[in-house]
Amino acid sequence: MFLTLFSSSCQAQKQNFLHNKTFTSKIYSICEETSEYNPCAGQEVYLILKFTPKKVVISEKYVSSCEEEDTINLGRYKWRLLTNGVVKIDFGQEQQSKDLKNLTLKLENKVLKGTFAQFSEEVHIFNEIKKK
Repeated sequence: MFLTLFSSSCQAQKQNFLHNKTFTSKIYSICEETSEYNPCAGQEVYLILKFTPKKVVISEKYVSSCEEEDTINLGRYKWRLLTNGVVKIDFGQEQQSKDLKNLTLKLENKVLKGTFAQFSEEVHIFNEIKKK
């Protein structure tokens, strides 16, 4: 019984670790070839995850090589943390055609990691964005 209570307590602490926090990771870069010199032809793409106790807001942030930024909100979804550390996001039927369906997140030792099956099996580390 003590082991069950300890396990439940640890699981709640893990889940609470994500509450009201925002994480980001660079997921890929885009380099566009142009016939003439264009310093803004490249972009880095970041995935931003804003967790509340029940929902996660997912956005993509595009930063051009000349520091112009554009953020696109991809949606707000229910989430929960499974006992194995996997962050289960309920995308529903609407996500079937979007890239997010291939997103896998896992919390290991207070480090949020993600993979995107459509790009590669590379593990991306999500860093917390501290509130100012």
